[in-house]
Amino acid sequence: MSLFQILMAAVAAFFAYQLYLHVRNLQEPVKPSGAGKRPSPIDPEALVERADAAFGARNYERAINLLREAEGKAPKDAEIKAKLGYILTQTQAFEEAEQAYVQALELDEADERLHNALASLYRAQKRFDEAKKHYERSIEIAPEFAQTRFNFANLLLDMGDTQGAKALYEKAIELDPGFTQAKFELEKLK
Repeated sequence: MSLFQILMAAVAAFFAYQLYLHVRNLQEPVKPSGAGKRPSPIDPEALVERADAAFGARNYERAINLLREAEGKAPKDAEIKAKLGYILTQTQAFEEAEQAYVQALELDEADERLHNALASLYRAQKRFDEAKKHYERSIEIAPEFAQTRFNFANLLLDMGDTQGAKALYEKAIELDPGFTQAKFELEKLK
């Protein structure tokens, strides 16, 4: 055996060993710190995390399916229903989104974000009176939330109430002086 053949055999053995180490690491998953075990894929929280990742990757169908599975395992979780409603709204499945938001509100009627989300959905469907009712409820629950005032002002503009919209834009700016969108919209009305 020549020196070249011995050298080539050593290089081949080295790469084979490196490949072995790589494959072994793929087969032995790293355990998360703290828990000592991987979360079960049937755990609702794990399903929600996977749905969030799918949503982030714009794989809405997968996100919806994962949230539906999580919802089946945790039917009293308003947050799961709210996330489902949001993603369904993004896919323009408005009837299903409304159903998810309404179910979430039945579980947590005092969540101003749910009222705001449902109002925005109704506004998109031009169901202005229903939207108005939910914006008013959201403000009643969390009067300090400037975004709701801004959204409600946009609804009032859609309804032709310019003065009411101005007042809400001004209140949104009072609550959040750095709210540039509200400032821009208010300036357009002057």
